[in-house]
Amino acid sequence: MIWALLALLGVAIWLVAGALGAALVHRRSMKATPGAFRCKVRVLAGSLPGFGDRWPRRSSYAFWVHDVLIVRTGLALVRSRLLAVASALREIDDQPRPELKRLGPNAGVLPLALDDASVIAVGAPASADELLVGPYLLAERHAVPASARVPPEKGGP
Repeated sequence: MIWALLALLGVAIWLVAGALGAALVHRRSMKATPGAFRCKVRVLAGSLPGFGDRWPRRSSYAFWVHDVLIVRTGLALVRSRLLAVASALREIDDQPRPELKRLGPNAGVLPLALDDASVIAVGAPASADELLVGPYLLAERHAVPASARVPPEKGGP
């Protein structure tokens, strides 16, 4: 009798351990996805299911597919939110924000207008600026025109 009880408990423990292991492997693979960046999302105007008007405690991971921002949330990053973005409202704001914990001291915030007329703010570490702006390159922090970035040609006989 006791052996049967221990066997049942052992199976349950192995199932829980297996589920946690699978969740961690999925989370790690999502973090390693090319173009994925850590972020936090809040709603500035309108309403959006799954997001609030305050910065969340836990970070999410996001990546761009054309003009759609895909945000993965949850412990194992299995909840996906697809946000169809109409435009970036301005360039990345790099004002210090103590409420953006775990994104670094120079975290940037980019406000985005969605196709449904909602407005969200996406906060990300300074190291993820190029990934944060996605298809809206002019919204990058202190954007420099392309002509200014091209080095002058070495010439002359």
